[in-house]
Amino acid sequence: MDNASKPGNQSDKIKVDKRINQKQFIERKFPRDSLLNFSPDPVAIIKDEYYQIINPAFTKLFGYTQQDLNNKLSFFDLVQDCDQEKVRARYESYLKDGKSPCTFQVAFLSKNNGLIPCEISMARLAYNKRPADMVVVRNLTERLKNEDELRKNEEIFRLISENSRWGISIVKNGSVEYANKAMADIFELPLERILVSKLEDFKKAIHHEDISSLEKQLRSADIKDQEGGRTYSFRIRTKSGQVKWLDLLYKPVFYKEEEAGLITVYDNSDRKRIEEEKVELEAQLRQALKLETVGTLAGGMAHDFNNILQAVSGYSQLILFNTDPEDSNYERLKRIENSAYRAAELIKKLLTFSRKIESKKQPINLNQEIKEVQTFLARTIPKMIDIDLRLAKDLMEIDADSIQLEQILVNICLNARDAMPEGGQLVFETANFTLDDETARPQPEMTIGDYVLLSISDTGQGMDGETLNHIFEPFFTTKEAGKGTGLGLAMVYGIVKSHDGFITCQSEVGQGTVFSIYFPTLDQKQAPVRAQPEKNVLLEGSETVLVVDDEESVRMLIEEALSRFGYRVLTVQDGEEAVWLYSQLEDQIDLVILDLNMPGMGGERCLDELLKRNPEANIIVASGYALTEQLNDIVESKTKAFIGKPFDILRLIEAVRKILDEKNLAGETDLL
Repeated sequence: MDNASKPGNQSDKIKVDKRINQKQFIERKFPRDSLLNFSPDPVAIIKDEYYQIINPAFTKLFGYTQQDLNNKLSFFDLVQDCDQEKVRARYESYLKDGKSPCTFQVAFLSKNNGLIPCEISMARLAYNKRPADMVVVRNLTERLKNEDELRKNEEIFRLISENSRWGISIVKNGSVEYANKAMADIFELPLERILVSKLEDFKKAIHHEDISSLEKQLRSADIKDQEGGRTYSFRIRTKSGQVKWLDLLYKPVFYKEEEAGLITVYDNSDRKRIEEEKVELEAQLRQALKLETVGTLAGGMAHDFNNILQAVSGYSQLILFNTDPEDSNYERLKRIENSAYRAAELIKKLLTFSRKIESKKQPINLNQEIKEVQTFLARTIPKMIDIDLRLAKDLMEIDADSIQLEQILVNICLNARDAMPEGGQLVFETANFTLDDETARPQPEMTIGDYVLLSISDTGQGMDGETLNHIFEPFFTTKEAGKGTGLGLAMVYGIVKSHDGFITCQSEVGQGTVFSIYFPTLDQKQAPVRAQPEKNVLLEGSETVLVVDDEESVRMLIEEALSRFGYRVLTVQDGEEAVWLYSQLEDQIDLVILDLNMPGMGGERCLDELLKRNPEANIIVASGYALTEQLNDIVESKTKAFIGKPFDILRLIEAVRKILDEKNLAGETDLL
């Protein structure tokens, strides 16, 4: 073996010396105490309660230097006075127990007397061959601040959650982890029950009509929607049977370091109800405007149609004057006259719908009217229909036309009869109704005040929504051809409106129908008493009559009729010509028959111009419009009489003769 391979040779000694030198270098360069310098946390060595060594982190945190503490200040000198007893007891317990390490919290005094909350960890060790303690300090200022913020946030969340109208819950793995009281209230379940529920339990409450639409919404939700949260609207039916509209927002969250879902639920029933009421009111308003438009159109058509009927019926009467009853054409002429009369009645119904009618109003107790109509209905309605009266005893009076009220009652009841072919119940109910700011308006245009409410209900077949939207329109009917004109309810609508009233109808197929009619209570202003026409007036005369009408057939008819009875007749087709002719022949013209609806100057202005020239002029207004309140005021204040077209020829001649004989017909509004 050579020297190089022998153990303990020079080469090995060099390697050993290098290791020894390296160790000595480390110990000299990095003494054991200086290892504390590398700790980011404050560290101190205490012996017999006094500080021996502190690291830079300790100095940085508390401000003390090694010279400030070396055997000058004890561990407890840095503890605030109020905590010293507690900390000393904890320290002594730690020494007695002998277990290492020991951790507790304490507030330390810094050099500038500031308090710093700390977490202390102590462990026994040997320092200079004697027992000592290593103290590791962790500054709790930021942690406690965060914990305080967390507690504040938790308190804020608790207050919000407990007082929120929104139901709030956290679900994880299909189970409810948290829920607030509002969630329990919305579903009408105890909170304890909610907290042990599964999502499947809530699905059972979803309204059966909304299940498919909600599932469709859930399927259509994409990942982006899910991340940002998505709102779903649907109904639930609670245990008590109440139906509620809910808005539900679902948003993925992390709860206790696991994926979960945050669900917020809001009871939106009130807003949904308001929206539905708004839609219903808008529909009612549109219907009212539509009926108003139809009424205006009907009134205009009625005027033109009455002029046509005037010629048909008038010439039929003139021919009948000279036709022997034994003549074969006499019955044919009577049929023409009767057909014209029936057509005139139809037009009256149209005018009733359009409210271009005269209402002869007087104070009326609606209960009495119902009792009188009941007697009539008992003879016309099948006995298997039971009529029930539920009339308020203290019912207020209304200002109404008795005949038109009867038309309302009879028309609605006959429709009810047709809706109950197998029998049923017809109920009349009256009540006083006050509309104020707190009361829901049955109709958008109703004003605040007192009303008498008449409800007529039946247990018949009912109507669907589409039919219900058209029932007040003229000529709309669900009856077979020949069994109804479709003007019954249109006329009811017109009469109610002419009484400044309002009418609504509720109906469902198989659930019957309810008509609700609101009449304003009696106005103190009473309708004037009208004079009655006298009988047995001679018809012949020789006076001059001026006929003003834009319809040639009507002018010719009146001219021929008056001429037949000896009168001299002048005819013009407009107001301008009438005023000019009257100014030329005023002393010769004894009476004027004037149509109000004419082109150009118009009848009303023509009337005023004639009265300017002769305030005592004898003027009869003849119009295809029925007498309205406005027209009635004109007739009463400016003219001698009003005759509605189509009029009876003999009644016209009678009116002419009475006026020329200076008979007072003031207030007479319809001589037909």
